[in-house]
Amino acid sequence: MQFGEDSIMELARLAHHFWCRKMLRGGWTYADRYNAAMRTHDALQPFDRLDARDQRTVQLIVTAEGFADQMADVVDYPRGPNRPWTAEELHPGFKVGWAPHIRLPEGEASAQVGVVESWEVDPVSRELVQLSVRWPSGDLTEHLPDEGDLIRLDHA
Repeated sequence: MQFGEDSIMELARLAHHFWCRKMLRGGWTYADRYNAAMRTHDALQPFDRLDARDQRTVQLIVTAEGFADQMADVVDYPRGPNRPWTAEELHPGFKVGWAPHIRLPEGEASAQVGVVESWEVDPVSRELVQLSVRWPSGDLTEHLPDEGDLIRLDHA
């Protein structure tokens, strides 16, 4: 994937910022001259104050190490039937089924269609914390959204 010069410059600024934070945590301070024994470094300053050579060095490192591609690779926007459950998609009667990997007790039909009867949302985070599902047998089961035991059958 090709990234423009502006993107590389943005990443270079961020990389420098995090480098500075790491150095400061390690006890280094800014000085006009680098001195390993005194733990001083002339590059411990905002990216825009670095000389052109140091700015270019960071840009080359960002490019050579493939930081832009690495960052793009770790981002994931889950979509489709296996995306995380949200309260916004639910409604009473929302159809669900057992996930294929769930082992049901002997004689229970894995193709059962259940309907969401209710759900709980954390008042602070607004995250879905529990689903209650009514099954054809009349059983009401509780499910944690992140357990992966249910699949969506409704197309909401």
